Amino acid sequence: MTDSIPAPILSLLSAFEGALASVKFPDVDAGVLASSAAQTRACAEAVAHAEVALEAARASLAESQDALLVRAQRALAYARVYAEGDETLAATLEAITLPRAPRRTPRDVDALTPPQQPPRRRARSRKDDESGLLLESQASSDA
Repeated sequence: MTDSIPAPILSLLSAFEGALASVKFPDVDAGVLASSAAQTRACAEAVAHAEVALEAARASLAESQDALLVRAQRALAYARVYAEGDETLAATLEAITLPRAPRRTPRDVDALTPPQQPPRRRARSRKDDESGLLLESQASSDA
């Protein structure tokens, strides 16, 4: 994580820890500056934690919205079949246009499906020695 305190201020803090350590100005000295720097770093850490939590909340929201969309699409499909005899309800349902479900990337699909064995390759059947000889003898007798 990068330091939340700009380099020029860090240089000033360093000066107050070294050559200016014993110097006291009204309301500003090494202790006050160090305390303010610690508070600034603590606030920056709180922001970093909040950003991580926000990203997790956004991912959870997106997953929930995707699940709702899939269910809504299924519900709309069932409702359209149900409304085949009712023109008013059918017209109401036809006016509803849901977005398409988001396409999942191969990485997303891999995360959702358990690992599987790759399909077995089908091997060619080997020719019997006799059938090979039979074909050779037919070819030589035809010539």
